[in-house]
Amino acid sequence: MGASFSKFLNVAATEEGAFASWTKKHPAMNELSTNHEFFKPLMLTIGKEIRHAASWHKLGLSIGASLMSMLDVATDIFTINIYRGLGKHEHESADLMILCVILSLALQLLIVAAVHHRNKRKMLIEMFGTLTFTKPAFNKFRVLTNTKVESHASMPPVSEMMMFKMAEVFSESIPMSVIQVVNVLDIEVLDWFVVGALLTSVVFVAEAVSYMTYVKDISEESR
Repeated sequence: MGASFSKFLNVAATEEGAFASWTKKHPAMNELSTNHEFFKPLMLTIGKEIRHAASWHKLGLSIGASLMSMLDVATDIFTINIYRGLGKHEHESADLMILCVILSLALQLLIVAAVHHRNKRKMLIEMFGTLTFTKPAFNKFRVLTNTKVESHASMPPVSEMMMFKMAEVFSESIPMSVIQVVNVLDIEVLDWFVVGALLTSVVFVAEAVSYMTYVKDISEESR
């Protein structure tokens, strides 16, 4: 029972979905659930604890989220340096891209201040994580492990992560993608690193929007 239920937990979005698929696959479990009211709540509770338990896999996913953010910014900065060495049009694009990076960081710092302003020490730590691009890892790990809302925080971790991602996507990644597409179409000699930077920004936008949609949709309360 435990082995088969864990298998469904690994592929389902929620413990409810895992239980539904599990009982459909094994009719005897469905009959047991029908005859004994305690069975379904018991399995859902076990499933929830397993899904939200800290693990090396979740730590790896969290670190990956932070590395993706760092890679996106690093490629943007390198592209800015390339554009600043080209013509006037590309120089203006570089200035716009710098403005996008600054705007993204400013919005993220404002979000951190709004969420953690009641605890100055925590707020400074979170701001340091924002400036070093490590905060996405902490945000995702808290969501994956269903961390409870801290007493000083003004919103739960999932909402903070959503706002953080939205600030980065809509103030940096999407504008950067548009600027780089225009430049790639206009540039006479194609620089494959610039194309790679463009693809990185596009992938980051796609991943962020898809993950935000997924996280909101799997929770009936958030949905």
